[in-house]
Amino acid sequence: MALVLSGCTIGSQRSPSDVVASLRGPDLAAQAADLPYASLALDLAGHGGLVVLASQQASTTYWQFRDGATLALEDGYPVASAGLRDELLGTRILDANEASPPPYPWRQPGSEVHYRIERQWQDAEGNLHQDSARVALDCAAPATVELLLTRRRLVRCQETSHWAGGAITEATLWRDPEDRRLWAYAGQPWPDAPTLTWQIARPW
Repeated sequence: MALVLSGCTIGSQRSPSDVVASLRGPDLAAQAADLPYASLALDLAGHGGLVVLASQQASTTYWQFRDGATLALEDGYPVASAGLRDELLGTRILDANEASPPPYPWRQPGSEVHYRIERQWQDAEGNLHQDSARVALDCAAPATVELLLTRRRLVRCQETSHWAGGAITEATLWRDPEDRRLWAYAGQPWPDAPTLTWQIARPW
């Protein structure tokens, strides 16, 4: 499928909420409205704009940029990438007892969920890293959120990851109050990672 880039980029000093707001520009909205394909408004490490769904395998979706770089989202959660300057090589999502959780933590009912993640990544200098984190997801009451093509009531959840190596990272997830599907994400997927933001433009 074709990829459309709007030229939208983010700065590393901007908060996740500011970044999500910046992805609601009129140009992106017009492009998303014109495209009949599933799409995200997405930015990672300077790659940004409107991207369409390249492929899907079960709950994992693949989003490809013009230069061939690819980001994989598992049920909306970043799990791997290819062709980026800072590379996410792999992710495991585990429950608090270190078992694979059914369902995904953000799909579970309740306002607070605890789980673990394990990640492997490669930094811009080519150094390989791996770490694990104990994660808390705290969710607020539903509120109306302006997305690229629509307005929806979503639950804002704050994800705080305490990594075994000592780092703490944060991300914000916006989920549907009924089926708890993720509609937007903004945060740092691993220690020293570039900020990743995405929101659904046209659903799939």
